[in-house]
Amino acid sequence: MPAAHGIHFTGNERFIQSLDHRLAGAALHIVYDSGEEELYTFSTGQDALRMDDQQRPLWLRYGSLTMRDTVRLIAYEEPCPGKYACVTLIVDEENDLVTRVRTVFGAYPARPQLAKTTYDFGAVRRDGKPLPWRRHCFTCELTGRKIAWTYYNGFVNVHIYLDHFCRAQALRRPDGDETPLIDDPIYEEPAVYVKIRNGLYLMGVTEDHINRRDPCKGGNNLLLLMDVDRMTDIGRNFIRPEKDQRVWGFIHAEGREYTDPLETEIAPSPNTV
Repeated sequence: MPAAHGIHFTGNERFIQSLDHRLAGAALHIVYDSGEEELYTFSTGQDALRMDDQQRPLWLRYGSLTMRDTVRLIAYEEPCPGKYACVTLIVDEENDLVTRVRTVFGAYPARPQLAKTTYDFGAVRRDGKPLPWRRHCFTCELTGRKIAWTYYNGFVNVHIYLDHFCRAQALRRPDGDETPLIDDPIYEEPAVYVKIRNGLYLMGVTEDHINRRDPCKGGNNLLLLMDVDRMTDIGRNFIRPEKDQRVWGFIHAEGREYTDPLETEIAPSPNTV
């Protein structure tokens, strides 16, 4: 698995954008709608210091990718005794808006493989300027669209965006994978959609249904920052680790609108009555 400055990717450079080190030397003061505040100081392109509103310092090893030049996806592991946590920030520098996504394994004692993900909205505080009043927001603007995403290993997967759910059907499995193209039962998982800008959306999917059928499987969380105008995405996957393995990594794919009918598109949900 390729690595750059300690951040592991899930593919190779053919479909993965390089880490962006332009945050080195910058600072970020974030105010969330809950009243919580965080101050980040990025000492290098991979090291940062976070101070919370209780003035508690935390040194971090982070990775950053960029979309549309001024929208950054920043991810890091967060120390969490007895649990595994990953924090992802979507920072829209042009509008000074922030979405924070915190994903934790270990929040559900009866289902330790299942990730719990929370979303917080806020803004960047700039000296001498009022705090922006607009926010990123949950949205249903993608409902009904179908996009086929192509990943580094030849995997082609169509996402069908539904209200609060995402269905997926593989058109081509990764090289060397001969499993059936249609999942049995149908791949349909709860999804969260956040509008960052016009044509730019964040989607979060957690494998709750897979984990419900078998508590030893699934439960992982995937975040994708999708530019549906340019048909490209960047993202972060987060899995429950085994022993000391790295638990998160960046991914990247190229997309195209898909208009042909799919078997899974009209099938009844196997997960609800």
